[in-house]
This record gives sequence, structure tokens and C-alpha cells, in this order.
Amino acid sequence: MAASAFGGKYDTMVDRESAFEMLQARAKGKGEAESGAGGGLLGALGGILGGIFGKGDKKRMSPAELAARAAIQSAARSAGTQIARQILRGVLGGMSK
Repeated sequence: MAASAFGGKYDTMVDRESAFEMLQARAKGKGEAESGAGGGLLGALGGILGGIFGKGDKKRMSPAELAARAAIQSAARSAGTQIARQILRGVLGGMSK
């Protein structure tokens, strides 16, 4: 190997930062930033509600955030259906009397 043209280049050992280490550092920095800004469940809920009402920052959501968003949307849809049903019953009931 020492006689080849690549001997000098590949003799030196380089320990570069792996993608896994970079992602861990980014997640750690993000976790510290979120904990200072009301992280946890309330922070996630605020992010989801912000996304629903148009203040989202077009980021990928974690599975927990997706599940919470689906639950909130389902509850909102059910409430809207109930309200609409009551209004229609009131209007149509008043017309038949």
C-alpha cells in the first residue's frame, strides 16, 4: 500500500462527524430551545393549533404531533357537525309549526 499512489492519502485516519451525530446534536439543540419556549405537550399542542390556523412553518411533524392533530381535527369536525345539526333542527322545526 505504501508504494501505491493512494498510500499517502489513505494512511491518515480521519474521524469525521457522522450524520447520526449531527442529527443528535440538532435534536438536542432543538429540544433545549423548545423547553425554554413551553415545550412538552403544551408546546406541541400550540404548534399543531398554529399549523391549523395558518401560522405553521411547513415542517415535518412527529407521529405524536400527527396523532394529536388528527384528534383535534376530528373533535372540531364532530363539534361542527353537532352545531350544524342543532341549527338545522331549530330552523326546520320552526318552519313546520
